[in-house]
Amino acid sequence: MLILPQSWAMSDAELAATRAFSKREQRLVVADGPHGLFDEHGTLRANLEWPTSDKPESTRLTFGTHSGEQPFSETSTSLSDYPVNRLKSDFDASSIDSLRMLLADHGVRAPVVVPAESRVRVHRFKVGDSARLIAFERNVEYKIREELAQVGGNEQLEKPVTFQARLQKPGHVVNLRTGEHLGEVSEFSVALDPWQPALFTVMPGKPAGDAVEALLEQLPSP
Repeated sequence: MLILPQSWAMSDAELAATRAFSKREQRLVVADGPHGLFDEHGTLRANLEWPTSDKPESTRLTFGTHSGEQPFSETSTSLSDYPVNRLKSDFDASSIDSLRMLLADHGVRAPVVVPAESRVRVHRFKVGDSARLIAFERNVEYKIREELAQVGGNEQLEKPVTFQARLQKPGHVVNLRTGEHLGEVSEFSVALDPWQPALFTVMPGKPAGDAVEALLEQLPSP
């Protein structure tokens, strides 16, 4: 998979390499908005032979196909309004779900999946060779000032939420805040407070003692 995050400026060599990559079998190019509109010096290309969007804010997913076929098939879904829309009471998660399903159809699946309508941010960390840390938060918006005042309109995020989290790779799950062992599972329930993250660890097996101590043992020696 090749990701082009707002790659508006690309050299001729980069464009050629990306086109060649996209034409190979089982290859996926995810481009966020128009890409390659400018060269590496910031000069607008006069005749760009590349799928581009009439709406620069749209997210374009360009999938490579077999050699000899049409090199690009495109689907565009606008995600630019998500930071604003997620604060609304009538938040519509269909664009997130459609994007998730489209990626899954091409073999790209998130290690941790939560319902889009829950409006939850997921953080993942690896501890040692096999243990994983997962944190969930409501991600309330704040102004970047010394007082860290909230941005207006966070009311929908200032409420507790309960949802199901799904793991692509099952493991022994422990709630690090409560110490509860949820067992060997691929899905578990999360009760999230709006003001503090929910913390879980996923381990290859049930730890013999305390889960935190087991995690610390996974860390490399200083």
